[in-house]
Formats: sequence, structure tokens, C-alpha cells
Amino acid sequence: MNHHKPCESSQHPNPPPTSAPARSPPQNPIHLKTFRKALSASKYVKFETPEKPDSVLAFFKSHGFTQTKISILARKFPPILLCDPEKTLLPKLEFLEPQVVSSTDVARIVSTSPFILRKNDRFGQIVKEFEKMGFNPSRVNFVSAIHASRAMKNSTWEKKVEVYKKWGWTEDEILVAFKKHPPCIMVSEGKIMWVMDFFGQ
Repeated sequence: MNHHKPCESSQHPNPPPTSAPARSPPQNPIHLKTFRKALSASKYVKFETPEKPDSVLAFFKSHGFTQTKISILARKFPPILLCDPEKTLLPKLEFLEPQVVSSTDVARIVSTSPFILRKNDRFGQIVKEFEKMGFNPSRVNFVSAIHASRAMKNSTWEKKVEVYKKWGWTEDEILVAFKKHPPCIMVSEGKIMWVMDFFGQ
């Protein structure tokens, strides 16, 4: 989201020089595996030196993220390695931390859906809206609900709500279903019709 050409033999005893400088791994062994996994996704993100990504990795470690959670983040969303820890990442974590039970919950939520750390001025507004709807920020379905909201236009959302209403559901009932299982609003209108018809028989 390139196929690599197979290695070809060369008559030259030494390989030709490359214009791109070699990227060396960070010296801190704690970050080594994460760094290498991130490099394996280099077709999604380019960096010439490890300073930027290593500062991001160190940032997450200082905020209680385990090596496993950091690895998941780097694998799911490689561009996060190019984010500015202070300007982009810190404000998002500071917004989440007071609202969840522990730093472990923050790490779990972020590693489950790292998209919430992207630059977006509406992030705080969306979170507050879902809190008013009764979502618990420490639950994984909180992130799923935000993802569902961001993944579609308002017009698409309204069309799917109308499909449920055709089967006699009230807006309150739709909201309860969405709170329990956010993906119910992400499936196609056809899938909603099929499921409702199946259980309605």
C-alpha cells in the first residue's frame, strides 16, 4: 500500500556505489527489533537516518508502551515513525491519559488503532462527542466507534441508519447496537438488509 527485482549477477567484483546512504539501526538494543520491522515496511515510509524514528520509539517507551505495543504500532502504521513526538503525538496522549484508567489502557487503545494519533484538528471534538454518547474511553469499542465515524461520510452514515429504521428500529435502539458493536454501522447497506431479513424470518 512493488515487486522487488530478483538479485542479478554482475561481472563486476565489487557492487556499484549507491546514492542513498545506508540506514543504520539505533544503538539502543531495546529498539532494534522494532526498528527492523519498521524498515521492512519502508515502501510506506522513507527516512535516511534513524534519528527521527528512534525518537518516536523512545517517546512511546517513556509513556509506558511495551516493546510489543511499539512493534504493533510501527507495523500497523509505519508513517507514525516520522511524526513529531512533541508537536503531534504528545498532545494526543495528553488528551487520552486523563480519561482512561491507566497508561496500559492508553497503550492498548493506541496500538489497536494508531490512526487516532494522526494529525487531525477534529480528534478532540470527536472523542468528546462519543463520551457524551456514553462510550467508555478505556474500552476497545470506543476506538472502534471513532474509527467507524471517521471512515464514512455523514450521508453514508444516515443511509445506513435509515436501513435499520426500515426494520422498525428506533434511533435509541440503533445507538445501543452501535455502542455494543460499532462495526454494525460499517457494513454495507446490502449486508444490513441481508442480516435483518435473515433474523426477521
